[in-house]
Amino acid sequence: YDSRDGRGVRTILGETGSYMRPLITPDGQRIVFTDTSSGKICVVNWDGSERREVANGVAGALWRDPETGEIWVYGKAQRFGEGFNEAPLVRFRLDRPRESETIWTRTATHITMPGSLQVSADGKKIASNMPWPVSGVAMLPDVAWANNANGCWPGLAPDHSYLSWTFDGQHRNLLMHDPFDNRDWKVNISNAPGVDNYEVYHPRWSNHAQFMVMTGPYSVGKGRNRLGGGGGQIDIHLGRFNNDFTAVDEWVNISRSDNAEFYPDVWIEGGDRYQ
Repeated sequence: YDSRDGRGVRTILGETGSYMRPLITPDGQRIVFTDTSSGKICVVNWDGSERREVANGVAGALWRDPETGEIWVYGKAQRFGEGFNEAPLVRFRLDRPRESETIWTRTATHITMPGSLQVSADGKKIASNMPWPVSGVAMLPDVAWANNANGCWPGLAPDHSYLSWTFDGQHRNLLMHDPFDNRDWKVNISNAPGVDNYEVYHPRWSNHAQFMVMTGPYSVGKGRNRLGGGGGQIDIHLGRFNNDFTAVDEWVNISRSDNAEFYPDVWIEGGDRYQ
């Protein structure tokens, strides 16, 4: 979905496949994703052209070096299976994938559902489950890490604030942590219009620190945890934090379809200038 072209939601890859976690490149021109059936990290242009395999493994996050402009892929060089969570975290240049670096070996890491992976603007820190349900922020490479809370889908602001979150077990709140003030607080994200305080999922910071994205509502089924119920009512919701990140002050439903949508990623033009 591109808010500028007026086409609404459209298909980028027409062939059916087992695709996971699309990641929009920091320049907004391409999409990096994992083909889980082949165990390959792939890239494709925004218009669906020039799809190619990049490397073996699973991609969890992207980062652009502010000095060189090069785009790096963060993830694992191993496909899903036994020992995946114990495999080290690595990174490589998107357009020079043979030059790989190991960046984290001190703990096992969940970088896929229910885990996540995000990188700070300076590339010095990451947020991840280490492993799930331990949610932490690590200083690279292999320096130190801190467990801020327990939960899933940890996030790290894409600026220099090192502000982080952990998604709580109720699947309704972000547990925020400011390392400079050593302060914690809770932000409800299940109160978006149309979600009606049902469970939500897949929370992820965009490339602009004031904007995040999620999916919901998960209202099908019975009991406390309805994430497995699915349903066509699950849409993608874009939220804007207020200035002190204590609440989301505006929501926009950006999908509105009869199909369930998962693993959203949002890129905002000029977002990297919001530091």
